Amino acid sequence: MNRRDFLRASTSLAAAWGGLRSLPAGAAAALAPPPEGAPEGFADLAEVALEVARRLGASYADCRVVRSRSQDVRARDRRVESVRDEVDQGIGIRVIAGGAWGFAATPRLDRDAVARRARDAVESARATAPLRAAPVRLAPAEPVRGAWRTPAGTDPFAVPLDAKAEVLLAACAEALRNVRVTRADAFLSLEREEKWLATSEGTRTFQETVRTHPGLTVTARRGGVVRRRTYQVPPLNVGWEHVLASDLAGQAVRIGAEAHEHCLAPPAPTGPTTLVLSPSHLSLTIHETIGHATEADRILGWEADYAGTSFVRPDDVGRLRYGSPQVHVVADRDRPTLRGTCRWDDDGVPTGRWDLVREGVLVGLPTTRETAPLVGEAASRGCCAADSWASFPFLKIPNVSLEEGPPGAPTLEELVADVDEGILVDGRGSYSIDQQRLNFQFGGDAFWRIEGGRITGMVRDVVYHGITPAFWGACDAVTGPGTLEPHGVTRDGKGQPGQRGQMSHGAPWARFRGIEVGGGRA
Repeated sequence: MNRRDFLRASTSLAAAWGGLRSLPAGAAAALAPPPEGAPEGFADLAEVALEVARRLGASYADCRVVRSRSQDVRARDRRVESVRDEVDQGIGIRVIAGGAWGFAATPRLDRDAVARRARDAVESARATAPLRAAPVRLAPAEPVRGAWRTPAGTDPFAVPLDAKAEVLLAACAEALRNVRVTRADAFLSLEREEKWLATSEGTRTFQETVRTHPGLTVTARRGGVVRRRTYQVPPLNVGWEHVLASDLAGQAVRIGAEAHEHCLAPPAPTGPTTLVLSPSHLSLTIHETIGHATEADRILGWEADYAGTSFVRPDDVGRLRYGSPQVHVVADRDRPTLRGTCRWDDDGVPTGRWDLVREGVLVGLPTTRETAPLVGEAASRGCCAADSWASFPFLKIPNVSLEEGPPGAPTLEELVADVDEGILVDGRGSYSIDQQRLNFQFGGDAFWRIEGGRITGMVRDVVYHGITPAFWGACDAVTGPGTLEPHGVTRDGKGQPGQRGQMSHGAPWARFRGIEVGGGRA
């Protein structure tokens, strides 16, 4: 793929998602009328749980009645490989009694079962209270009432299964027109979650969230060399229109050609070099080096599962040099369409937006009502979440995005033109990071060599290494308005028992100088 084709493809993808990206905060409620309320019986069952918890002496209680549906359709080559469609529902009850948390849950949505589980939650709190280091203390939060839903122009669950299969099979067929393509895999993942939250403080909210995520991976072979290339479509909280805008079939030819070109690519040069990183690649780098590293519970030493703790300390806020002055990182849970967006978190706190890193300095942290007082904040940032009615809510990474540059910032073409020797990295690949989120290495999905300010051809086996603050300190430029793409993570693991987190990590194109690249083997 030549330089002009690559730049044209990158610009067209950013434009395709531009309308979804540019909605103002709070616009979701205006795009779709709020639902009348929770499904029948949700509110009554929640009141049963709260009444039992209060009667048994809980100082605080909340309950989430949740009904969810998930559908997954997968195609390989010229056939539909699998279809999964599941519905799940239940109630989770969380209480504070004796200064400690207690939790219980049940899939049985009847008054007797809910009352029993409320008693179980209080009993579990009292049983663990003697073991607590200090009583649970929650940051204050005003009670809220309301209903909200994510923007979805067309309900994806109303689209016939045949139409979904047709989109996936068409994409695979286009990819297979290239004789060097040996396999094409396309998928479509859909979710709908209906959640009623009630707390003993008076909060009553209903939220309906729709999530849509399509994608395509193509495998090519030349001689004994096999390479894969993935068309990474952002997972967003929108409707069927996102699938159509993603144009899987239209992108399949390009993806197949790049997979074949990758088979012929020579190894990349090693040593210090300049990297130009795409939004789809930066999403995982942001997630691992900023998202996990700034979680307040990891910083406090409460959490170490899956991703370890963090090199950041509570008193680093306002002092730690996290990156160069070009690095402006924003956290939020309120930008419409992003994967981690909601109107209220599972503490009942209204969500918002704040700076994590401003001009390279760490200035804020994601928090919940429980963690906010422990890091010196008066109020929660609204980052409490559970992945199911059966899971205990705790702090999850919000949407975390590297912001675009101001008007006059370079275009992608200008970013590349100012590189004598370097490598352009696109998409996700292998990664490894230590338990303090400090020393890391990342690969990618595809790589191009830059020589004399021009993209000259694909290379292979690129792995770059770094230390988090030094890496972000090496960022000397990001592209300007209209270039941010909202990629993200749909299966982030955290906690024991393990939970799944979902969040978006938007980014423009960014350039990093003097990054160590070592040879990797496929």
